Amino acid sequence: MPKMYITLPNGRKVGLGVYAKAWRELLKANPKEMVKGFTYFPEQAESILHAMRGGLSERINAKVPGYGVGRKWANEWYFETWRASRMLNEPRLVIDWLPAWLKPRFSDRLRVNLS
Repeated sequence: MPKMYITLPNGRKVGLGVYAKAWRELLKANPKEMVKGFTYFPEQAESILHAMRGGLSERINAKVPGYGVGRKWANEWYFETWRASRMLNEPRLVIDWLPAWLKPRFSDRLRVNLS
């Protein structure tokens, strides 16, 4: 079985056993304590734990089929939807533009459909 390892933000690769032991030690440590070795500079224990939890979540979700795939992962989809939400959440605002996927749902608010 190949050895499993995790790459830290500073580029170091550590085995899962070492990583788990470091996690347990960080849980015991004072949250404001400065710790060396995770990034290029000393960082507070609480921010390292936060980053480790985020990495764990990312590794779990990366195994889900379809994670990171599809139109909703594109920056264009995110920004167009955000822009539309700003307009749609304004009561009684007549809208001149919506992304294609929102036009059927909010056609009553589009200027071209108002007579």
